[in-house]
Amino acid sequence: MELTPSSGPAVSLGATSSKASTVRLGDAIDLQVTSSGGNAGTIRGTVVGRQLAASDGSLAPADALWNAQVQMNAVPTALVDAAAGQRGELAELLGPALDGSIDAVSSGSGPQRTTRIRATAKSQTLDLKAPQVDIAQGRCIVSPAAPFEATLALNEAVRRRILKPVSPILSEIVSAPPLRFTVSSLSAPIDGSLSSLDLDGRIDVGDVELRRQSDGIAMLAVAQQPGVTTVPAQIDPLILTVRKGRLTYANFIVRVAKVGPQWQQVLKLSGDVDLAKTPPFANAITIRYPIASIGRTATGAGSSQLPEVTEINRLIAQLPVDPGELLDVDVTFSGPLGKVDGKEVPLQRSTKLVFDPSAIDAKKIQKGIENLPQTIDTFKKLFGG
Repeated sequence: MELTPSSGPAVSLGATSSKASTVRLGDAIDLQVTSSGGNAGTIRGTVVGRQLAASDGSLAPADALWNAQVQMNAVPTALVDAAAGQRGELAELLGPALDGSIDAVSSGSGPQRTTRIRATAKSQTLDLKAPQVDIAQGRCIVSPAAPFEATLALNEAVRRRILKPVSPILSEIVSAPPLRFTVSSLSAPIDGSLSSLDLDGRIDVGDVELRRQSDGIAMLAVAQQPGVTTVPAQIDPLILTVRKGRLTYANFIVRVAKVGPQWQQVLKLSGDVDLAKTPPFANAITIRYPIASIGRTATGAGSSQLPEVTEINRLIAQLPVDPGELLDVDVTFSGPLGKVDGKEVPLQRSTKLVFDPSAIDAKKIQKGIENLPQTIDTFKKLFGG
């Protein structure tokens, strides 16, 4: 038996057998299906349907009550990918084969009809446990009382499809332990439209190595040391929220510059990303750097090819205050987080200086503002303008 997706070649299910039994078709039916053989792995399913007949005696399977159990062992992810119409993306994400189980029970009728699913999945990269997912009124729903968890080993597909839409820094992780994802609440349309996706979740990462030349890392002093190809970092848990396809987060911490057991510098990130666009679009991903973390900029001396560093040096040179009163630098990235017409598009960047309000002479700043339009917004926020 073969499964033919809407695009791509047919995928073999191997030898397939089925057995159906019923005493009275309108009351109940018991269907058992087994597929195995060759490289297709094994799929065993049992489906029981009850109350198949409508009030007029005709069969109405769509309104029946169903109970299904499916077990999968070493099933090629290409098969799951084809069934889901993902054009190879799931196979790239999950590895070559998948083990899993699905238990599904339907209840209610009409608008109150709900199918409750319990599922597990395990592959070369994935370990997922979903204790309760309800499908009702065209949506998949996860409640805070039954969150689902997944660990996912890092690969290029994970970087591109999952991490890059969240933050450019995450997409540049070279090595890391398996990432742990927790979804505490979810309301997602079954048609996959992200414009109405609502989600509350968390990503646990831990100690990682980041590519030295990545967006957000290259301007760090630790990344500019001779011979450095990766930068050690510790990534705190990321708490994220999605409402109507708009992903936001704040106070996301990345630690760098480890000396002994201590991390010396803390980067603070916030994000606002439109997941419904193709590719996802960063309205604003802001990284706050301690001024001491940035290579060759603290005194304005030296030079760098990085546009962010050049801009920071220029702003510092025009300051109407002592640069020692400068605490942090905010760099905000915006633009498409993926290829447009098959080509990568560089993210736009804007730079803002952040000062210690307790150390700044307000009159001195006000006098210099006319010659420093780039920092007007910062000063207005500091002094209530």
